[in-house]
Amino acid sequence: MKCRLNLCLVVVVVFILGVGYANAQTPLMEAARKGDTEKLQALLAQGADVNAKNKLGGTALMAAAYKGHTDTVEALLAKGADVNAKDNDGNTALMMVAVNGYTDIVQALLAQNADVNAKNDTGLTALIFAATNGHTDTVQALLAKGAHVNAKDIKGYTPLMMAAVNDHTDTVQALLAKGADVNAKNKIGGTALMLAATEGHTGTLQALLAKGADVNAKEKDGVSALMCAAHEGHTDVLQALLSQGADVNAKDNFGGTALMVAEEMGHKEIVQLLKKAGARISGVFPQSVRQDFLDSCIGRGLQRDDDPEYVRRFCKCSWEAISTGMTYQEFREMDRLRRQGKGPQDISQLRRILKQLDDCKKQ
Repeated sequence: MKCRLNLCLVVVVVFILGVGYANAQTPLMEAARKGDTEKLQALLAQGADVNAKNKLGGTALMAAAYKGHTDTVEALLAKGADVNAKDNDGNTALMMVAVNGYTDIVQALLAQNADVNAKNDTGLTALIFAATNGHTDTVQALLAKGAHVNAKDIKGYTPLMMAAVNDHTDTVQALLAKGADVNAKNKIGGTALMLAATEGHTGTLQALLAKGADVNAKEKDGVSALMCAAHEGHTDVLQALLSQGADVNAKDNFGGTALMVAEEMGHKEIVQLLKKAGARISGVFPQSVRQDFLDSCIGRGLQRDDDPEYVRRFCKCSWEAISTGMTYQEFREMDRLRRQGKGPQDISQLRRILKQLDDCKKQ
């Protein structure tokens, strides 16, 4: 079950910004980084190139913006600094200030026609940076100037998703108030609700539910927010989802349920909550059994067939047929007999399983 959605992209870019603009190369960039406006003006008067770049493509304006030196930024802008210059990774000065939440500098740059919707090489915008770090005032300033509230990076993450995963509830509410799509999905089908559920952010999750988040949405592998909460052991989140009608018996693409996951992870309190909410316990298989079956089936199948999609579907259907056609105890008995070279004791049961498998493959 994939509940840990890949969020390293923004973290890495923020780190690179810190390294690239905490250091400078030319005297002008160094003065800008330190916020020494007097020295900077003297260098400009002597003919220093206001738009010169260092080896990372950074400019004096970016260095001053990243460090939050408002007076220095304004001095550079007055001397013709390119407000929309990009470094080697496509980052702009506006992105630098959005990362750190310097709203006054954001407004100064926007007043000089900074591109509020510019994207860097990974598709990140100033709004996504600001939302990631929970700078609500900066988010509102960007939205007021036309920032796209549903912009997506190359992995499909939106500002709302990044605010949700980092538990910035105020920022989530500000984005929703400006029309953020509460049910937007990233490239693997994940939503803001799933991210909040995975991380255990109950307050943020409730804010999303209050604005119509689909409690039963699934990502591409069929995983739901309830399954993620069960996997991570977040009791409060699980209760909030159940109170809003989460399907307690929903299955992922391999037949797994929230109850299976909770039992496998040893979350006893969650197991009891799910059972109380109506989770079916007959025939529940530990997730490790299911995964071992699928791994073995797919591995053998790929040795005989070069169509991985067919093999994957065949194995999925096989598991669904077995797991719904008998209980876990019956499966163990059948497996024991198989290992001894004997057939199943109940031929009629085997026929039902094979019939279900055939029906599944025809769908």
